[in-house]
Amino acid sequence: YYKHYSLNTCYLTCPVGFYQDEVNRNCVNLALENLYVDVTTVVSNCPPNKIADSNRFCVHCGVIDYLEFDGVCVATCPAGIWADYANNRCSDYKTNGEYL
Repeated sequence: YYKHYSLNTCYLTCPVGFYQDEVNRNCVNLALENLYVDVTTVVSNCPPNKIADSNRFCVHCGVIDYLEFDGVCVATCPAGIWADYANNRCSDYKTNGEYL
């Protein structure tokens, strides 16, 4: 069981927006602590090639309609770069192999 940080209530699993601290057996409020979860690790920032979803989990860019460009999530590709929505990335060549 995991203890909720302020309710003094124990949960079998922590509610959405909380991280299960396996060491201390607590539910950590991610927003209050300004933290994110990347796979199974609590981090202070998502890696550049991921972006935080509404539950403060780090997800790949395409999961929430962002594109990856040079290892960073972007809303739109830079000028002169093609948006490859099938692969959720910005590319300097089209799918047929022709360069822009």
